[in-house]
Amino acid sequence: MESDKLNQLRKTMGNAAKVMRVFEILTAVFTVLILAIVIISSIYDAAHLNLNISFFGRKIASGTGNVLMTILFAVFTCVIFGLVFSLFRYLEKSFRNMEKEESPFNKENYHGMKAASILVTILVVAQSNILLGLITGVAFYSFLKFFAYGCELQKLSDETL
Repeated sequence: MESDKLNQLRKTMGNAAKVMRVFEILTAVFTVLILAIVIISSIYDAAHLNLNISFFGRKIASGTGNVLMTILFAVFTCVIFGLVFSLFRYLEKSFRNMEKEESPFNKENYHGMKAASILVTILVVAQSNILLGLITGVAFYSFLKFFAYGCELQKLSDETL
């Protein structure tokens, strides 16, 4: 017989998995939109504008160089959105597994959460700063150690029964 807490956890994880799926779809749509905008603006810039971009008084791009900068921006943005998509995918998979399994504490969920924590740390470093990324990484590492301990306790509990 299952406890009310376990049923509540399963329902919550099922709902969280649905939310992650929506975020996956939105991330994919935004990535395609950004690529379309970048392609259109690159074609427009190359054909109609002669822009000069300077950084501390040094000319770093002009005319078609601006197109190169736009393409580099698009590549960086797509990489970031790819990491975000992967994060949502790992979380959805872990939440679905937690919804279906007897216990949330198993190796498959641990590995999914570990991958998600690495992706979050990379995203924080890429978009903020290294110090905040290190703090995030340490926090997730500590969380993962608690989760690994929960997996070990679950394994011992299963072997006892």
